[in-house]
Amino acid sequence: AVCSALNLPVFFGFPYMVYKYIKATIIYNYEPDHEKRLQVWEILQMLSLDDHWLQNQLWLTSSFTKFGAYYRLHMLYLKAWMLIIFVFFRFDFQWQSGLACVTSVAFTVYYGFGFTTSWKRHLPFRNMKSNLIMMLTFILMVVNSTFGMFNAFGVRSPITVGSTQSYFLWAFSAGACYIALALLIYQLITSKVYDWPSVHTLDRIWHNEEHVAKVAHWVHCIREALLVKADFLLAPLEVADIDALEESIRVLRSCWLSARSMGSLFEVPLSETLEELLFIHSTRYPAALRKHPYWNSEYVKPEVRSVLQKRYYDHSIMAPKKRRVLFKLLAIRFMQGDRGSFNMDVAVQQAKQDALDKQVRERHEAELISLIEKRKQERLLLAQ
Repeated sequence: AVCSALNLPVFFGFPYMVYKYIKATIIYNYEPDHEKRLQVWEILQMLSLDDHWLQNQLWLTSSFTKFGAYYRLHMLYLKAWMLIIFVFFRFDFQWQSGLACVTSVAFTVYYGFGFTTSWKRHLPFRNMKSNLIMMLTFILMVVNSTFGMFNAFGVRSPITVGSTQSYFLWAFSAGACYIALALLIYQLITSKVYDWPSVHTLDRIWHNEEHVAKVAHWVHCIREALLVKADFLLAPLEVADIDALEESIRVLRSCWLSARSMGSLFEVPLSETLEELLFIHSTRYPAALRKHPYWNSEYVKPEVRSVLQKRYYDHSIMAPKKRRVLFKLLAIRFMQGDRGSFNMDVAVQQAKQDALDKQVRERHEAELISLIEKRKQERLLLAQ
């Protein structure tokens, strides 16, 4: 009894810790938001736009609704309560079987309440047939616990006779298995599309001619934006195409506004991709150099690109230490020249000023040379 009492904090403390952890990880207050987020991750995985669903192992929990996030917690409470019953009433089989029967009935009624109201809000699985199979297992648990209680209290009836009871339990279990098998066969025969929410969403989009064209455009824009983001992040700031990034931001914003006005599921990935590009633009724009069309026109010239490609090849085969030193010197060179705020008008004025300075310098040099020649002639005359 003392050992059992010492284990009580474990029975109640561990499920409570699981409850706090689950509550901290759920960020959506409403069931539609939870379902929408799961469908977004699954559709992005199916369209090869984002591997968040696979990378973070969301396939382990994507079968559950928001209510189903607490399903494992409820099972922990059920097992902990059953252990407490079996430990504290191990010498009283009547109380043990009675409490076990009441517990199984309570859990079955609690989950069965979802069928009478809204199954998406009060049942754990996103697929209706999975919920039906779960309810079959709960009903089997109630039947077995009920017969156990009858045997513990010594109820005598034709059903509780040994052979009759075994036949009845066998028939009931076999019937439940056949019902589950019939549900699976019905799913394979009658359903033309796989019974999963994300697949149903894509099927509805596919059969809507007006919507499918817009969704195809949105998906194409997301793919292009991801390519632009990768190219911009991989390229040095000296040659990173800031104009392509800004153009991609403008296109994504128009797509996001269109998806938001239609209430489409693709509003979420469009907004997240747009936020990523805006964050990259805000952090990289002050140090970016390709901010003027003159720079882009020079950069796309074949001779310039060939020189840059040759330098890239030379740098790639260079020793790592030497490459780091060269990059630092190149960065210092650009910072000294204020290349980040390049302006064509300023460059033209600077060229004119350089030409004027050159003329003044040449005139001063000519005057100095003439003065030196004059002094030489004066010295020769004095010497004579």
